[in-house]
Amino acid sequence: MRGREEDSCGFVCPSGLFAERCFRFRRKKTAVCAKAKSSGYEEYEDERGKGFLVGREDEGRMSWRVLGSSFSEDARRRRNEDPAPGMEEGGVLWEIRDFLEAGDATGAWIVYRQNVGDFSLNLFNCLVNLFGNFDSLDSADRVFSDLCDNYEPDHVTYNTLLTLQSKRGEYKTLWWTYEKMIENGIVPTLHTYTILITAACRQGNMELAENLFLRMALQKEQPLSPNILTFNALLSGYAKLGDEEAAEEVADRMVRARVGPDHVTLTSLMLMYLEKRNFPAARRFFLQLRSGNWIFSKGTYAAQVKYCALTNNHWQLGKISEEILVNRVELDGPAAVQLVTTMIRLGRFDDLAEMVEYCNKSSNSKPVYGKHVLEAVLRRTLDVGGGCKDAVDAMEALPFFEHLWTTKYFNAVLKGAQRNGELDLVRLSAQVMRGIGVKPSVATFTILLETTEAGNISDEAERLIKYMHRYGVRPDLVFFRTWLKLEQRQGNINAAERTLELMEKFNLHPEAPDYSALMCECVRQKNFRRLRQLLDEMDRRGLQPDLVFVNELLNAFAAIGAVREAEDFLQQVQRTSLKPDRITYNTIIKLHARRGNLDSAERLLKNMPSPDRISYNTLVAASAFHNDFHRVHRLLRNMEARHNTKPDVATYTSIVGALTRAGETSKAKLYLKRMQDSGIQPNKETQRYLQELKEGD
Repeated sequence: MRGREEDSCGFVCPSGLFAERCFRFRRKKTAVCAKAKSSGYEEYEDERGKGFLVGREDEGRMSWRVLGSSFSEDARRRRNEDPAPGMEEGGVLWEIRDFLEAGDATGAWIVYRQNVGDFSLNLFNCLVNLFGNFDSLDSADRVFSDLCDNYEPDHVTYNTLLTLQSKRGEYKTLWWTYEKMIENGIVPTLHTYTILITAACRQGNMELAENLFLRMALQKEQPLSPNILTFNALLSGYAKLGDEEAAEEVADRMVRARVGPDHVTLTSLMLMYLEKRNFPAARRFFLQLRSGNWIFSKGTYAAQVKYCALTNNHWQLGKISEEILVNRVELDGPAAVQLVTTMIRLGRFDDLAEMVEYCNKSSNSKPVYGKHVLEAVLRRTLDVGGGCKDAVDAMEALPFFEHLWTTKYFNAVLKGAQRNGELDLVRLSAQVMRGIGVKPSVATFTILLETTEAGNISDEAERLIKYMHRYGVRPDLVFFRTWLKLEQRQGNINAAERTLELMEKFNLHPEAPDYSALMCECVRQKNFRRLRQLLDEMDRRGLQPDLVFVNELLNAFAAIGAVREAEDFLQQVQRTSLKPDRITYNTIIKLHARRGNLDSAERLLKNMPSPDRISYNTLVAASAFHNDFHRVHRLLRNMEARHNTKPDVATYTSIVGALTRAGETSKAKLYLKRMQDSGIQPNKETQRYLQELKEGD
């Protein structure tokens, strides 16, 4: 649980350029104090207790802060001289915290229910915050309900509640809570505005974030000056949106406000430039991070690892990995995986075993290395210009990863490389797989088939089938369907038919989808005789096409304008038990409309069980294009009266465009007025027509 304001420690780096307010878990005290001692800071004691004296030069003035004073025994004793009931050391608050730190949320709730009674408002606030910080959000809600039964919430209560709602992503409730806070006369604090600005930035609403930033300074009751947390919230919002100009402008505002940037500021700017692949700019902030004497969070370490991964910075990665091990930084899963794979890519094998062991034991990271580690080994081999033997040697040098050299992970690497068109990685993966004796699966051969170059599909597929026989693997439907799809893409109807025949030899029976692509290719080549033969063959096999099959074939007819063939096929479908859906009818209506067969299209529209807006818009647009405005008027009337379907902006745009081209400007204006009266907002095309009509007046 994060400490209260009095439990914070301030830290300024020796260079005097940046300042940081660090809020740390109580268990971090040893690392904080050790860092202060190692930096040579002078020990200091005042009314708050013992600490370390640090300074920052600012225009000739020296400001002093106390580092680590919250961890001194004297300060802790003074806080416990007259504590509120339940907040004394060893009290209910501490007991609940111990249960939550041990991961026992149920035990923590039992302790709360056993002791709940005359709790102070401060204790209730602490408990809501405590449960919320340990992700026991339901318990936090119930504690908040108990609080409201006994007290009027204060600004601390509202801030705690806003923090929890922001953590959950309940932004609508968060803004309602803020309005309630104002209604109850609670003056927002700097912490309140920081929470709200952070929430607005997470929603991507930077205009609202800027308004809150301005409102904070103009607050009548108590004008507030933004601190480093407020500036960081605003800057990170712009950085995540990739708005370089706005992010740099916020950084300039920080300088003018004499608020020194901290490691969060620099990390946000570095990540923004990394996303844009602006490595020189990212390097500037990376070097500032590394030169400062910061206490890094796990997020900052993850960002630095990402920088090293993208820039191949071998030396800095070594220092970062050592710091992670020394400081026992609990990286999240993705960051841990990226660190390990980057160490492999850059050839840092010395402390790799220790890093893997640490990441696997870390309570906050559950990395699934698998495909990532294998891919890193193979990519490193390609980077150094090596071959299969080099990759095998590298894998043998990583014995703690032996359990990852499996068919599953090889297939994952192959699939990713095939999708990205990385044929070198595909070939190397297949060679290494064979070199270390990993048995391929049918999925392996299917992926290899998908990488086959055009013109060699049949030969390559037959060669792969021979290899499958050698490994005792039988081809499945997915393999043959991939083969069919590749043949169909090249328009090889005869080769595709031979593939269908070969399926029978492996006791695999083609289904309707297997014929679909082949028949669509027949339509595209206008080979209607072969199409009828395939339909008859499906009928002999007892295969009934489904609506997806029917609609795909109708789209193929529509693409070549084959109206008669499409209608014949639709009639054949209607003689079966299969009922055409809206997509089926809309495809035929569109086909007739494109050919100018408006009467036929309208008959189909009337025969549809329930025409939709797309059906009407298609015919309205075609009728308007052919200047048949009587039909347009009739369709609009039927659209609303018979089927309770309202015209939309596409409906009116097609009509207004046709009327404008026909010179019927007065009628075009009437339809525009009708659209505006209906509350329909014009799109860009409608606005263009509107501008043309205004210029013509």
